[in-house]
Amino acid sequence: MRTTTTLLAAACLSAGFVIASLPAQAADTAETSGVQNKMSMAENAHDNIALPAGVQVKDLHEMDNVRSAFKNVTEDAFGKDPLNDVISCTVDQDRERLKATNTAPDKNGDALTSIVKKLDSAWNTKYHHSFSIDSSKVYIETNLHIVTGEVTNPEQLVNHWPLKATANSTAQGDLTAQGAQDANKLFGGEVNLDKGRNVAVARLIGTQGMPAIDASLIHELPSAFRFDIPNTITRQQVYNNLLANLTHLYSKEAQWPADPTDAYRDATYAVVASLYGVNMDHLASGMNQATTPPSQNMPMNGTPAKTVNER
Repeated sequence: MRTTTTLLAAACLSAGFVIASLPAQAADTAETSGVQNKMSMAENAHDNIALPAGVQVKDLHEMDNVRSAFKNVTEDAFGKDPLNDVISCTVDQDRERLKATNTAPDKNGDALTSIVKKLDSAWNTKYHHSFSIDSSKVYIETNLHIVTGEVTNPEQLVNHWPLKATANSTAQGDLTAQGAQDANKLFGGEVNLDKGRNVAVARLIGTQGMPAIDASLIHELPSAFRFDIPNTITRQQVYNNLLANLTHLYSKEAQWPADPTDAYRDATYAVVASLYGVNMDHLASGMNQATTPPSQNMPMNGTPAKTVNER
């Protein structure tokens, strides 16, 4: 009986303590819930990232090189020749395909170059320094989750590489059987997916409610990872989405984060989204479109086009 009474008393005291401490706990929760929710969302977004069959997961000790790919493409988008410099960050096959239709206008009168200049000026005004990314601080596990591996069988990658960039993407896995056969040639042929080739998938967590993007990257000699994008994405679409996404970023200038580290992440998302056909204006308006529809296409001088040759 004494034991039972003691246990009941202890339980009551324990319950009383919990109830009494609830107001303080609630205050702490209110203060930290935003951070916890953000961390939880990031962790959940990482759960199902996986390399496709034909690639063996392997720690290549190349995380810094993968992060450098994101740093380089973002800084290139803020440079003097944003379209061509961003395209130069894609793999051989995409780079040659996109540069083959080099119809970019004079850079001084280009709408894309104009918005980049405005962004650069606004950036300097707010953060009091030039646009320069420290990848070790900007690209951390909670916002860029990287999985690396080695190609073991190019034929198993047919129709599975590059990965689907977002849940709403229409383009996925355009590696063909012929491409896989070519990948067995010296240095991986045109597509650089030969056996033993290092590859990576990096999940970029969306900012401002945007979806995460799975970027597929291939290691090209001598030491750079570059972005592999769907072959259906044209030069015109890269231009359109860069212009749209950087304009979207500039339109949010008043809401830019106080910490430039977070702002660099927003800028990176805008640029990488452009490579994978993700138009942030469409997402923000609830349209959830993965590519720019022909009626929305703009030619590279920033004026409406009657038709666009979508190859």
